[in-house]
Amino acid sequence: MVAKRMCLVADKWRQIAELRIALHPPSFHSSKGNIMVADYADSIDETGDMLAALMPGLRRLSCQGVNLNLLARELYGRLAAHFAEQLQEIFSHHPLIVPHDRQFKCLKRVYISYDHVCNYRLPSMDGRELLTLRLHNGPPNHSWASFSTDDDSSVIEFDKLHSLSVAYHTSSADDSIASAHRDGNPWELHFPSLKNIAIMSSRDTCPLLEYMRLPPRMDSITIDLKSSLFQSVAKLALPVAKRLKLVVDVTSDGDPSGLPFINRIIERANESDRLELDLAGRKLAVPPEIFTCTALTGLRVAGPTSVDAMFEFIRRLPNLVWLEFSQLTSGDILSDIAIPKANYHVPVEPFDTKLEDLQIRFGQSQSTPNMAIAVAKYLLLKLPALTILVARQIPMQPVVEFVDAHAEWYPNLHKIYLEIDKW
Repeated sequence: MVAKRMCLVADKWRQIAELRIALHPPSFHSSKGNIMVADYADSIDETGDMLAALMPGLRRLSCQGVNLNLLARELYGRLAAHFAEQLQEIFSHHPLIVPHDRQFKCLKRVYISYDHVCNYRLPSMDGRELLTLRLHNGPPNHSWASFSTDDDSSVIEFDKLHSLSVAYHTSSADDSIASAHRDGNPWELHFPSLKNIAIMSSRDTCPLLEYMRLPPRMDSITIDLKSSLFQSVAKLALPVAKRLKLVVDVTSDGDPSGLPFINRIIERANESDRLELDLAGRKLAVPPEIFTCTALTGLRVAGPTSVDAMFEFIRRLPNLVWLEFSQLTSGDILSDIAIPKANYHVPVEPFDTKLEDLQIRFGQSQSTPNMAIAVAKYLLLKLPALTILVARQIPMQPVVEFVDAHAEWYPNLHKIYLEIDKW
C-alpha cells in the first residue's frame, strides 16, 4: 500500500511542467554569515540531481528572492543548467548563474533582471528561437554575445522574436563586459518579426537604439528615455506602429531643449492609430504651441500647467482621447469661463475635441477652491465626448450640487466618473 502511494506521488512529480521558487525575507538570514558555497557544493549537486530526477518533464522555471541567499542561488542555477536542453520559459528576478558551457536551446520566453549587478553575463541561449525577451535593470552596454550562435558574425538574428522589453538601470557603474563583437564592431541585432518593443533608460546613453534593426511595421513601440536622447531617436527611421508612446524623462532643471526633437518624431508618426506622449518632468512647464502635430491621441504633462494652457492644449490637439495634468495652476484664467445661471437655456459652445478621459490635479497652494470648482463645471459643459473625469483636490459638495441641479447641461454625465477629493 505504501509502495503504491509512493508510486502515485512519484507519477505526480513526473507530470510537473512548471516550477516556481520564491524565498521571502525570513529566508535571507542564512546569507548574512560568511558562507563558502564551495563547502556545500556536494549537497547542492545532490539536491539538484534529486529534484531533476523527480521532475524530468520540467519546461518552465520561475524564481524570485534567491539572490540574497547564496546557497539558494547556486541551487537555482544548478537546476536551470540541468534542464538547459528542454526549458522553454525562464522568469528570473535576479541574475541566473549557470556554467558558460551550457546553452539553452529551446527557450521561447525569457525574463531576467540583472538586479543592478554589473559584470553579469547572460547565460547562452539561441536568439533565433526566442518569442519574448525581457531584460531589466542592467547597464546600457551589456553584452548581447550570449544570443549569438556564430562566433564569426557580428550579426545576431532574432528570427521569431515578437516582443522585446529592455530597461536599463540608473547606476553609474558600467558593465566591463564588452558590448561589441570581438572584431571591435558593435553587434547588429536583427528583429524581423518583432511586433512590440519597449525601451526604458534614465541613463545618458542607449546603444540599443543604434544597433537594432526593426521591421517596417509594428504593433507597439514604447520609448522611455531622458530628453537629451530623443535627438538620437529623431534621427532613426522608426517603423510605422499602430501605437507609439514616448515617455520623456526631463532633466531636473526642466530643460526643454529635447522637445523640438520629440515633436519631429510625433510628426513623422501620423499613421499611428494611437500616438501618446508622457512628459514626466515635474519642473518643466510645456508651452502648448510647441506641438504642431494634431495626430496626438494621448498626452500627460507632469509639470506645472495653467488652466488657460490646458484649454489651449485641448483646442490645438483635437484628436486627443485622453489627457492628464498633474500640477494644474490657476494662471490667467480665460474670461470665457462663465457658468449660465438664469433659466439654463443659453447654449454653451463645446470644444471641437474627441476627448473622453480627462484627469486633472490641483495643488492647494496653486489654486483656490472657487477657481477649482468653476473649472470642473466648465469642463463638464465644454467637453461633449467626455466619459471619464478624474478631478483631484477639488471640493466635492459644490460640484455635486451643481450637477444635481443642472443635469440637462451634462448629456454624457451618466458615463462620467468623478473622483473629487475633499479640499
